[in-house]
Amino acid sequence: MKIQEVPIGSKVQIKSYSQSNEFAIRLMELGLIVGTIVQIVRKAPFNGPIELQYSSTRLAIRPTVDFSIFVELLS
Repeated sequence: MKIQEVPIGSKVQIKSYSQSNEFAIRLMELGLIVGTIVQIVRKAPFNGPIELQYSSTRLAIRPTVDFSIFVELLS
């Protein structure tokens, strides 16, 4: 499932990135590596940025058409 499809408040585990590019490398440098558990804090309307929380960090990312983060929903 793509991170854009996850409901607000859900916890997910990052499984993979759709492609390896500079954006994926930057996310990994910020600590969003495969296996990281993140919580979806909020989403902006009209396919705007998604705010994620992991560890003690909050990060807003803009979902784009050519790049996706694939996650697994945790119960």
